Amino acid sequence: MSRFKAIDLRGVKTYSAAERPSKVSTDEVALPPRAGMTMREFLLGLPHILKADDLKAVARAVVQAKKLGKPVLVMLGGHVIKTGCAPILAGLADAGFFTHFAYNGSAAIHDTELARFGHTSEDVAAQLADGSFGMASDTAALVNEAAKVARERGDGFGETVGRLLVEEQAPHLDRALLAHCHTLGLPYTLHVAIGTDIVHQHPGADGEAIGEASFLDFRIFTATVA
Repeated sequence: MSRFKAIDLRGVKTYSAAERPSKVSTDEVALPPRAGMTMREFLLGLPHILKADDLKAVARAVVQAKKLGKPVLVMLGGHVIKTGCAPILAGLADAGFFTHFAYNGSAAIHDTELARFGHTSEDVAAQLADGSFGMASDTAALVNEAAKVARERGDGFGETVGRLLVEEQAPHLDRALLAHCHTLGLPYTLHVAIGTDIVHQHPGADGEAIGEASFLDFRIFTATVA
């Protein structure tokens, strides 16, 4: 016998699950996959629950916006690019579904590295240990130069990164969403917080240029949503 008091469950109030209102029913669960199933069938067969339902709702909203001639703005961070999703977004932009992309600083960095070198995403744990994290000079050189050029020309930060990648004919341009949007003539804005990106710890970083270029991108972004 335990020396600690235990609750007596004989007096609890129960109910019937068969009669209880529930949030999930068999009408909403997924359809099983089968050989030869199309992607459309697979997506339509996803459960009408939580994120699967959200995905389909977003798809419907994007299609409706396109039919009505409305802009569709995609806001994304670095992980979308570093996990290899840029070609999917580029394809949807080609088809006219997406009309504006808004990046944070890390997304532009990963896009730049994929375009120039065909790889990105350093080993953070290992490179923090030896002090080399974020110290890639060639990555920082282009992104920081883009901020200065953008300020001088009165261009946006994002559009300048994309233009510089295209002008230098980076070997993997087909993997860079920034460059692809530049070619399509779509707005892609770069929204940077000073000190949050690896390129800011390099001697070529100009806080005034970064801030001014990113502020113009904020105004371009606002014009899209206004």
